[in-house]
Amino acid sequence: MAGRPGVVYEWVPTVDESRITKGAMLLDAALSPDGSALVLLERLGVKGGPFGSRIIVFDLLGRSIVAAPAFLKNRFERILPVAGEAAKVIALETRRDGARLVLLDLASGALGAESEAFPAEVGDIRERGDKICVLPGGAAELLIFDGKDLAGAPERVKLE
Repeated sequence: MAGRPGVVYEWVPTVDESRITKGAMLLDAALSPDGSALVLLERLGVKGGPFGSRIIVFDLLGRSIVAAPAFLKNRFERILPVAGEAAKVIALETRRDGARLVLLDLASGALGAESEAFPAEVGDIRERGDKICVLPGGAAELLIFDGKDLAGAPERVKLE
């Protein structure tokens, strides 16, 4: 969960009887690199589908929601705020042919560049500077994507 030592963010959404969970189905949360925004990933949909995603950006300094675009055809599993780009996140999307990283513009709700497919089960995903590191579950290699060019082939580092 996103956060800083000693800082607690509390959100109490209203009960929604039409949802199985009776409220928001939150999948992931991330704190922006500068600590000014909290980004939440919510699953949208009703029992039996279809399912989509919404990304909600809370401005922690101004105490307001600054963006909440819905991506009705995309099932994102994880999110990473982009350093220096307040209105952009990189999302992990699982599809039938594997997983991909997708650059999202939250101001316009547009999908940008996306990576090549890799094994759908992801153990971990981290941003390190301009690089996005993906550790596929059970894989013997680490995939390192260029955060400025997701469409390029990743560097593959063998793990022993």
